[in-house]
Amino acid sequence: MQSCPPVCNISDIGFANFELMREDICEKCYCEGFNETCFKNEFSIIDGNWTEWTEWSDCSDSCEPGGFRQRQRSCSNPLPQCGGKECVGNSTELEACNTDKKCCVHGTWSCWSSCDQECGPGKQTRNRTVLAESFCEGYSESDQQDCEIQPCDVICGEWSSWTDCKGECGEGTSTRTFTVYDNQTNNPQCNISEQVERCPLQECVCDENEEISSTADCEYKCGASFQSPTSSECETFKYGCKCKHGLFRNESGHCISKEDCNLYCSVGDSIKQDKEMWIDPERECYTCECIGGNVQCQRKCEIPECNSDEELFFPEINPCCPVCKLKSENKCQVKVDYQYLSNGTCTAIQKVKVTQCSGHCAESTSGVMLMSYKPDIVTDDMFNNKCECCQAKAIKLRQVTVLCPPDNIETVMYYPEICSCDCTKCR
Repeated sequence: MQSCPPVCNISDIGFANFELMREDICEKCYCEGFNETCFKNEFSIIDGNWTEWTEWSDCSDSCEPGGFRQRQRSCSNPLPQCGGKECVGNSTELEACNTDKKCCVHGTWSCWSSCDQECGPGKQTRNRTVLAESFCEGYSESDQQDCEIQPCDVICGEWSSWTDCKGECGEGTSTRTFTVYDNQTNNPQCNISEQVERCPLQECVCDENEEISSTADCEYKCGASFQSPTSSECETFKYGCKCKHGLFRNESGHCISKEDCNLYCSVGDSIKQDKEMWIDPERECYTCECIGGNVQCQRKCEIPECNSDEELFFPEINPCCPVCKLKSENKCQVKVDYQYLSNGTCTAIQKVKVTQCSGHCAESTSGVMLMSYKPDIVTDDMFNNKCECCQAKAIKLRQVTVLCPPDNIETVMYYPEICSCDCTKCR
């Protein structure tokens, strides 16, 4: 039996006239007169809408002059679909907080002192001071820990020389290490230890929006949600330049006001600007967006829940947007049967192999058309009808011997053999 010749081609795949070539949630495209003809699914056009605002975040600063807190929303309730409108407005809202709460601010801890005993158990101390104009009653704080360089009855090793001064400018640190002799490496009484002390460096040269500080990493950043410094960054000694109070360091390294900040997201080795969208490299069906300095990702299309007689179908052109289709046993397809053919008068003398189309196609819809003129009469053509029928395509004729009354004389008649069955536009 011959096969139906293709009329349209896409990606080296042939399609017959009126055959469905591709479909996704937004449109269906058919082979029609050697060309691809597409019909948009108007019912799939969805305008974007905002989600509810999230709860307010924690304040970025715990005391005066205060910081900022934020709340967010995203244009995903639902996401814009099939050319639908984007949401209007901002995805992030900021407000000042803790503007009248008094601060208690300490300076950085000093380096640990040398162990007060050359051998045997000893003590090390370090100090920090409450900074001026701070509401902590103005007292100093001390910290202490146990130490032991080596036991008094064993010579474990010796101190190395002090390293060069390390740091950016102003003041740095130098270290030396107590190295255990080879013949004492297995002695549990002998431990490698380290001492750190402050040392001078070249003078710091800061920009006009910077100031010299012993905690240079303790500063605010424009990045994710006006990122506040961690307690570790504010307690770790690092002499250098940091942004003046109330300013934020941006992705270019400059100190600027909050109003001039561009919220951004760090994604791997790249910087994404606020409201920038991209495809998640690890999940191709997810679209990500930088919202208020935070990355939010969502599937391009939700996976639909199919009825019991349907199954998920992933289109080759748009596999991220699966659709529900009738299961193979319910689809429009060729069915084979053996029967006595009859036209109501003549009947075949024996059963013959008969091919016929059976199954279901997509649901039919009917929409109102907008007309630029007033017609004289109302007709059915004024509706945007979309329907698909399970229709057959014939490729050849077969003959069968029948008996026709009243004399029951044998006569030859013909019937078509179906090439294929397809869901095509109803005619």
